[in-house]
This record gives sequence, C-alpha cells and structure tokens, in this order.
Amino acid sequence: MQSAAREAKDVMTPKLVTVRGSESLIAAWKQMREKKIRHLPVVDDDGGIVGILTDRDLQRAIHTEFDQNGEVRFTIERFSPGERVVDYMTSPVRFVSNDTPLVTVATQMLEQKISSLLVTEAEEVVGIITTDDLLWALIRRLDTEKEPALKKLIAGLYVSPVGSIANQLSSSGV
Repeated sequence: MQSAAREAKDVMTPKLVTVRGSESLIAAWKQMREKKIRHLPVVDDDGGIVGILTDRDLQRAIHTEFDQNGEVRFTIERFSPGERVVDYMTSPVRFVSNDTPLVTVATQMLEQKISSLLVTEAEEVVGIITTDDLLWALIRRLDTEKEPALKKLIAGLYVSPVGSIANQLSSSGV
C-alpha cells in the first residue's frame, strides 16, 4: 500500500508554468485556459518570482459598468489592451519548504485565505501546491484507506441477518 502524503513535496505540482509581469492579461488568461490552471507565478526578466496571478486576480480585472442606482448594468468580459500582469498580480508570494507538513500547509492557506503556495527546496522554487492538490490528496487517502474498508463493512451488513431486517424495514417505509 502506498504511504499517505504527509509533506508539501508529496502533493505539489512540480512543473511551474510562469508568466512575465510585462505580459498582457489576455495572454496570461489564454495560458491559464490552455493549461487548465488557476495560478501563474509571475517572473521578472531574470526569472525571479515577483508575484502570482490567480483566476481571482483576473476576475478583478474584468470591467463592470454600474447605473446611477449602483446596480450592475453590464460586465465586459474582456481585458483592456494596456493592462499587464504586473498590474493585477498578488505580491508578495507565499512560500513553504518541500518538507512542510501538509497540516501546516493547509492551516496556512486557510488562515491567510490563499489558494496556493510556492514550494522551495534549498531556496530554489521546485513546485506549487494549491487547494486542488490538497483536495486530490484527501480524495486519494479516503479512496485507498477508508472507502474499501467501509465498502467491505457495508457489504457484510447487507448479507447479514441485520442487513436483511434493515432492508425489509426500509422497503416497507420504516
């Protein structure tokens, strides 16, 4: 049986997809859609990480027009041509080391109300961990460790006298 994920390195996505701060928002949005990701670390010309662009940051960039009463008149689901990643990215970026326990990772994300952390090893960025990564780790753990035992227990109940009685009561509306 595979051991349970316990540290950031066990569930992180190791291949970072990045974007330059000087890129247009539309280029970043297209990249996120093509790669099916919600977080883009932002790099400077030297490749150093200076921020992170999230789907939430992109939602802030979508323009909404209001009427005189403050009601939404319409939302323009496009970005202005002059808007750049650097204008909407979140900075500073939060980091954890690759051996940070997952309980610490999850707690930090909840307390800081963020959905990703970059993962480092020896001061080098080696990956990203997102809420999706944590949820997939939870699903794998529940699927491999808990559900088979639960299914086996329930299957045993169905063929036992108790299961037969429960089935009859359920069928009669009780």
